[in-house]
Amino acid sequence: MISKLMAMLRGAAAPSDGTPEEEAARPPLTANPEESGEQALLDALGQIEDPELGVDIISLGLVRVAVVQGDTLSIEMTLTSPACPVGPWLKEQVAEAAQGVFPEHKVIVTIVHEPPWSPKEMSPAARRELGY
Repeated sequence: MISKLMAMLRGAAAPSDGTPEEEAARPPLTANPEESGEQALLDALGQIEDPELGVDIISLGLVRVAVVQGDTLSIEMTLTSPACPVGPWLKEQVAEAAQGVFPEHKVIVTIVHEPPWSPKEMSPAARRELGY
């Protein structure tokens, strides 16, 4: 059975001016917020900051999807630039954080560059913080 743990919903990162009302109206980032593992994974990945930008990778929109199939957790993430010098480090941090939440699963983290990352993928709060 394939269960989507989370999908960084394109609608959740749509451009806005980031008012509190818009923040409250954003859909949850998890496919099914009642599954505690999803929230734990989201929380763990949300602790990882891009060291160059000082913003967590969830708010930046770098984690695109996480899927459990059997005993494997597959995570697709992107980088703000294909030549990002901290890409390997971020990938390692994501794998370690995910393994901590799902210790019984094999964790596979894949960096994808298509479609390219855009500031539009950031949360409204991250866009404000970084001046977008």
